[in-house]
Amino acid sequence: MEENVYVTDYLKKLREEAQKRNIEFEESTYEFIDMFLHYHIDSYDGSLHRVEIEVENVTNNIRLILYTEEKHKIEMLIPGGRVTDIEFSSRIARIPKGTADEVARRIQEGSFIHNELLDVETTLQKSKGPWSDLVMKSWFMRADQEGVEACSTYLVYFNEEIYQTLRKMKEIEKGTGFLVQLIKIGENRVKVIKLARDFTGLDVTDAKDLVLQAPNAVLRAETAEKAVALCEALRECGASVKCL
Repeated sequence: MEENVYVTDYLKKLREEAQKRNIEFEESTYEFIDMFLHYHIDSYDGSLHRVEIEVENVTNNIRLILYTEEKHKIEMLIPGGRVTDIEFSSRIARIPKGTADEVARRIQEGSFIHNELLDVETTLQKSKGPWSDLVMKSWFMRADQEGVEACSTYLVYFNEEIYQTLRKMKEIEKGTGFLVQLIKIGENRVKVIKLARDFTGLDVTDAKDLVLQAPNAVLRAETAEKAVALCEALRECGASVKCL
């Protein structure tokens, strides 16, 4: 569905999508989504800066993709389009092997993070190359038309859990290597991608994807010496970097 529409247009587009697919959502579902989005975008805290909404094939799940002002991406799944329970999920970060191994160990021990919310699940999912995705999920079980404010508050708390998890992960990162942040690629993109590929062991596609994340591209070195050497090599290629 089209992004960046007015709040009042989301329901119109959802109705059009349902009609096109011959799906009959309960009116309470439309009312819930309308009130929820107004709460966050228009009337109250303004905590969402962009929203996408889609209906999944076969399952008829309604998925709201919420982009917060803090640039977190949170997916809000309404199973079968019925607001009896809602799942929140977010890919918090993509992390390299050393950090992922330590995070996995602490998750298993139950010492990674103490969540304020009930029914919060933090897991690692294998990604491409040496990377893993840190994913957090939670469930809100009392989603009805009258529960919009409670569900909205739950979203705020879920967003805070992302902050807490990121802070905990940063503490672990300090002990698992040295970071090099690629701020600007410069004009020699091919050379920068080759350096990233040689340094990380990624294939060409993954190395390119990593580099194109600048200014948020982060490479990890096992030692301070390797981090400094990588910074110097990238600067010689015209890139702007920062050793963290």
